[in-house]
Amino acid sequence: MKSLFSILAWLCILGVVAPAHAAPRRRGKMPKAYLGVALAPLTPLDRRQKKVPRYGGVLIQTVLKNTPAARAGFRPGDVIMRLKGKYVYKPADVIGRVARARVGTRIKVDIIRNGGWMMARVLLTVRPRSAPSHVAPRRRPAPSRIKAGRGAILKRLMALQREVRLLRKMIRELKGICKRP
Repeated sequence: MKSLFSILAWLCILGVVAPAHAAPRRRGKMPKAYLGVALAPLTPLDRRQKKVPRYGGVLIQTVLKNTPAARAGFRPGDVIMRLKGKYVYKPADVIGRVARARVGTRIKVDIIRNGGWMMARVLLTVRPRSAPSHVAPRRRPAPSRIKAGRGAILKRLMALQREVRLLRKMIRELKGICKRP
């Protein structure tokens, strides 16, 4: 039994047991695969505009430069529908499936661009150290709310009334110019 253990120990030391194509380990953990995109769930408006079916889909908001997604030709606005042949329904589905994939493998990704389906094979790489830890998605600005007192609102209302009077005066002048022969 002891000799079997020593043989296995030497094989591990010499690297015979570990496959040659295995990704290097960092601090005892296998490196996670990396795609290089910022994702967002689809809104009903996005579904109508991009002609996406009612089921599944995740919107690509940002594609980082020099990443597997950029090399595969992904663009902001594309919709990932299937990853490795299975539909995705939320950004966590894509993140989880990519993280569980081995570094150096090619995965099949089905996307919708401008209403048409496309298929890409993406070669997953190790996440570079220079990559941002979080890509802030581009959000539409929220409508501003007036947080002012009564006096500030009255001043703004009076300024708007002055502008309306000036516009009416300009319209009368233009009508007078147009009536002249």
